[in-house]
Amino acid sequence: MAQPVSTIDLYGTILEDGNVAGWKYPHIEAGSLNSLLGGNPGAAVTPCFSKLGKLSLLRQGDYKLVRLEQPEGCPPLYEFYHLQKNQLEGENLFNHPEVKGQLDPMIKQLDDWLKIQNTPQKISWKRTTDEGESLQCYAQHVGNRWLFFRREKRFDAWQPVENPPLEDWLELLDSVRRRINRRLLRPEEETRILKTISERYPEFKE
Repeated sequence: MAQPVSTIDLYGTILEDGNVAGWKYPHIEAGSLNSLLGGNPGAAVTPCFSKLGKLSLLRQGDYKLVRLEQPEGCPPLYEFYHLQKNQLEGENLFNHPEVKGQLDPMIKQLDDWLKIQNTPQKISWKRTTDEGESLQCYAQHVGNRWLFFRREKRFDAWQPVENPPLEDWLELLDSVRRRINRRLLRPEEETRILKTISERYPEFKE
């Protein structure tokens, strides 16, 4: 392969190859290896983010950035590796001035992603069915998927919605776009939702 990949990329590949309901991890955002496996070694792999406890990372192209949170009041520690030249990650390039052009944008990308991960993404709305029934709805962002819930009255238990109707997806899309403008969600989220809508509702045209 023409570029480094990670076992985390298998997560994104599995999710793309099959809709594996319920199989998800909330703090992983990974690309798919399908282009590479399909015989296109020059295909770009989506930046890969992950977070486990105090450790988080971003893998983009040949580079991998690792961030380790420190006690309150202390700045995080970083490690930075060139994976093509140093697959065993034995040489930390973080303090090397020649990689500053690659390092600084990746630090900002990882920081922006962590802010989103640490902000609960729960979007709610109300709507009326064709039968005139009032519904309270919300969608919860878990990993790179959205889980839908609804109830009829305020004190009713929330019920999961396995196959949300198009109206709910459009409500979510509108709210996500507003959050992207406020930098509360990454722009890629709009693309993901539009892709899901087009797959579930091929007749939908924006």
